[in-house]
Amino acid sequence: MIKERCKLHAAEDILNANKIRNKVVSALRASRKRYVREKIAPLFKSDSHKWHDAVKRLSGKKKGNEIRINNPDDSLIKASEVNEFFTQICTTHPTVSDEQMCDIINSNSSDEIVEVSEMAVHCAIGRLRNNCASYPGELPVKLLKEYSPFLAKPIASVINQCFSEQSFPKMWKAAYVRVIPKVKTPESCDQLRPISITPNLAKVAEGFIYHSLLGKIAPVIDPYQYGCIRGSSTSIYLVRMYHLIVQWLDTSNSTVDLFLADYRKAFDLIKHKTALTNLKETGAKTQILLLVREFLQARRQSVYPLFAEDTCSEWSELTCGCPQGTKLAALLFLAVINPILAEFEERFKFVDDLSAFLKYIVENKVTKQQSDPTFFTDFINQCKSNSLQVNEHKSKVLRFNPLKRDITIPDALFPIVSSATILGVTFTSDCSFKLHVDNIVHKGHYSIQSLTSMRRLGFSDRQLLLAYTTYIRPFLEYCCLVWGPQTQNIAYMADELEHVQKHATRIILGPSFSSYESAPELLNLPTLFDRRHELIMKFGKSLLTNEKYRSILPPSASISRYTRHYNKLEPVKCRTNRFANSFVPYFVRAFNKC
Repeated sequence: MIKERCKLHAAEDILNANKIRNKVVSALRASRKRYVREKIAPLFKSDSHKWHDAVKRLSGKKKGNEIRINNPDDSLIKASEVNEFFTQICTTHPTVSDEQMCDIINSNSSDEIVEVSEMAVHCAIGRLRNNCASYPGELPVKLLKEYSPFLAKPIASVINQCFSEQSFPKMWKAAYVRVIPKVKTPESCDQLRPISITPNLAKVAEGFIYHSLLGKIAPVIDPYQYGCIRGSSTSIYLVRMYHLIVQWLDTSNSTVDLFLADYRKAFDLIKHKTALTNLKETGAKTQILLLVREFLQARRQSVYPLFAEDTCSEWSELTCGCPQGTKLAALLFLAVINPILAEFEERFKFVDDLSAFLKYIVENKVTKQQSDPTFFTDFINQCKSNSLQVNEHKSKVLRFNPLKRDITIPDALFPIVSSATILGVTFTSDCSFKLHVDNIVHKGHYSIQSLTSMRRLGFSDRQLLLAYTTYIRPFLEYCCLVWGPQTQNIAYMADELEHVQKHATRIILGPSFSSYESAPELLNLPTLFDRRHELIMKFGKSLLTNEKYRSILPPSASISRYTRHYNKLEPVKCRTNRFANSFVPYFVRAFNKC
């Protein structure tokens, strides 16, 4: 039919050509529906992973692995050029020599050798993820798990021998790198993030080093570090940060500068000597330090092809940095950043994201800084002493001045901005989350196009509902603990968010849709307004039983006599709606009414 249509176009018979075109479109639509009905629909119950993979592919959410970046001469950047770029960065610092290592450990004696049991190896293999990228030429994870009862003993012997000799096979220290774009359309190698793919046995051995090391240094890790720490999250990080900011702004004549630090190639420029020294200071034992040094030394990498016509790059030697994607890389960076601003109370860390807020009091247009005036110079000096490079172009200061006072604040060493995105949430200088809500509403309406495509392909209502709750609703609720209390009290912001779900339910129900008031009952789908309240209450109650972060909430109220309505927590006194519409006051009010 397509050939016939082309012939009619060539003969300028447009009427008949359009008829054939319509037949082609109908045939393609019917074949796609048949493919969904026969191939994808059965996976909904039999193999959910493959079903979700097919949905992402058909709805356009899953893009290909090809990355095409043009050079100035319009030629495509190849894997060899990307590898050369990252190798140049990862050879900035020299590796640790034997003499330097002796100075770090201060002795030639070794602690008790770390040994792993056959059962520990069997459990570690069982924890490997099936859906992660495999190292080329290696046994698939499924096969390794299936035969782990027979392989655990020889693997344990190999790992114990490596630990006793403090030496790893060369293959364990060779990583294939798959680059991931930091932006939607990367224009240079600097906008790519290298993720290292290491052998499965290397992951197993690394896991034992990681847990031994974590057990020693966990008690001395910065208590305001929220990344890579069990029980912490971005929500706790942002809730505590925003609570302290609006709490300070609730006092009269106050303003806040929030400093947002950005490090240049944070993981790739880790100096091994600095990491090992900091680990020693945090209590790591000699045996573990020697194993970490062996893990870092003489590492090699090769970059995967970026597009179909490309090939793998040559192997290159690295002298500094940590392979991103490994457990030890995150732990080593925590050790490097641990001393930064250790004596500054209002600090917030999430792995390589560091924030600190500087408080000011304004009296008669005269600004009095409440923190150390040498904050910025001290911060830069601390970063230099720990071999961290501050990215002065991306680091910035977000000035919270909601009343827009005409005041004079000492100039910062970094640019002052009126809005900034921190861990996925957009903050503005007027403490309003309108910009953040506008962004996620726009993204929500754009993503709903995938539901329309699925409806045309013949997916059922139940499958469409699952796609909505899996792919669209999560980013409408991401960190709603921070911005949600404000939207609960501002009608137009709540309505904008609710309109996204209304749009989705209209597509899911199709002709059955009558009104949004009845749609949630038909689909057993709560409104976003109710969901936000439920998530806020659930998170707040979890903080009540969390010993580490219980201090975010006020103490329990002292009750001399129980009445019908009594306060379970001490009420939070709020002078402004800005503070009243934040997480802690909102939760305390709702919890005391329960």
